[in-house]
Amino acid sequence: MKTFLNEIYEISTTKMHVFFFPVKKFFRWIIKSIQYSIVLWNDFDYDYMFIMKILKYKIERTRKCLDKNKLFVGYEEAVEKMRKAEQLLQQYINHEFVEDLYKAHKEKWGKRKIKFEPIIDKEGSSYITFYTEKAITPEQIKQEREEYHNILREEEKRKNEVKDELFNLIRDNIESWWD
Repeated sequence: MKTFLNEIYEISTTKMHVFFFPVKKFFRWIIKSIQYSIVLWNDFDYDYMFIMKILKYKIERTRKCLDKNKLFVGYEEAVEKMRKAEQLLQQYINHEFVEDLYKAHKEKWGKRKIKFEPIIDKEGSSYITFYTEKAITPEQIKQEREEYHNILREEEKRKNEVKDELFNLIRDNIESWWD
């Protein structure tokens, strides 16, 4: 049975919560705005890569929240899937797909350079030619270009694999990423 003092206590704590929750929420919003401003400082609207960076940041924040609060059974699995999504996003952002192939190509042919050759009939225009120090003969030039184009195709293939894995992971799990 409730006593008179218990009823007064319940009423006062409820009233205090009603009063202090908006104040607490306001200060939480200020802190969060400052944290986001650091990310938004380097954000631009002209490239999809900035979408990926903000998505990575948001997934990271949510993952840390889930990991800290541990409020539901199976949160560990959600945290691990979010961590995997972050890794895939970082790989995509950094273009880490075929660095080993680029390195081997550079060791074999030397650093790729660009040469601009003016077009005689068009003032201010020029042809762009890519070349390497070690590809000298026409056969070597042809082989180097074919190998380089193969690397570009492999890079596109691996990039799409990472993108597919990332967005499938998000599609299949995002609705369980909440606290």
